[in-house]
Amino acid sequence: MAMSNDEITPVQTDDIHNLLSCLVQPKIVFVVPFAQPLDMLWIHSKDTRIIAHVANTLIQGDTPSQCFDSFADAWNVITSSNTDCIVAICGSLDLVSEVYRTLHMTF
Repeated sequence: MAMSNDEITPVQTDDIHNLLSCLVQPKIVFVVPFAQPLDMLWIHSKDTRIIAHVANTLIQGDTPSQCFDSFADAWNVITSSNTDCIVAICGSLDLVSEVYRTLHMTF
């Protein structure tokens, strides 16, 4: 949020490239949407294909990013692999809420 003339306005995140360039240095990126909060029609996920396309320009590897329909789907892929890896999750508080719900049901 940004303060301007005594008003609080949301900071625009249209420049996904600048946002992701600070965060994306992995071998692979899984892109997931978050569920739209009830009664908050103005809050919605960015198009995962756009985020994946931008992430692909930043990844230093041969594996392109992958889009999933939900965090649960991505988590199933992550946990089904037999490799130890660090999973970093970045996104909105709505995504964090979905991650907590999914992990709470899993454990």
